[in-house]
Amino acid sequence: VVEADGGPAAIAALRARTPDLVMLDVQMPGVDGFTVCEEIRALPGGADVPVVMMTGLEDVDWIRRAYEVGATDFVTKPLQWLILAHRVRYLLRASANLSELRRGRERLANAQRLARMGSWRLDLPSLELHASEELLALNGLPPDAHATMRNLIACVHPDDRAGLASGARECAGGGAPLHSDHRVIHADGSERILHVEARLVLDSDGGAAAVEGTAQDVTERKRAEEQIRFL
Repeated sequence: VVEADGGPAAIAALRARTPDLVMLDVQMPGVDGFTVCEEIRALPGGADVPVVMMTGLEDVDWIRRAYEVGATDFVTKPLQWLILAHRVRYLLRASANLSELRRGRERLANAQRLARMGSWRLDLPSLELHASEELLALNGLPPDAHATMRNLIACVHPDDRAGLASGARECAGGGAPLHSDHRVIHADGSERILHVEARLVLDSDGGAAAVEGTAQDVTERKRAEEQIRFL
């Protein structure tokens, strides 16, 4: 446990080490708790630190501001120590789970980059698309691009769109899983060949819930196969 007497001392302590959890008073000498909370969120690794703000004020605007600056939880004084202990245990457990989830996502993203493979999920019937960053990169789109089926189809070579769309419709309609090779054209005019596999996901009632799939860059493999056939 590290204690800090006032806002400036708290900020200095937080810059020296990243804590597992912060108990932060709203009213402190020098700098108030709202400013300290904003500082925590701006620090490297501070975005995921649970912050519990404490105050004797029960004003709704103060509580709203606490959450706006990034507080994880809020308690009022006088503190009920038994309840607080349980809330702290819960926040620490939740923080550990989120950290493990983030590490898992990072490992998955690294694995996809190494394999030049991206993943996606198309929810039915809303047609909302969830795509990994690597999938966007394989199609020549920036990481912050708004992923939609229209955007992805626009990247596909015009001669390959009809066949890909037909296979996707059959898969979404409950037919055979999708296995398809198609060309994509990047902004610089270069062509890549992607191998796509997808399957229909059913909900608990047996209805169509989504189509999930992967796409892998197989350009070099295809070129090697063509060279072998030529030889």
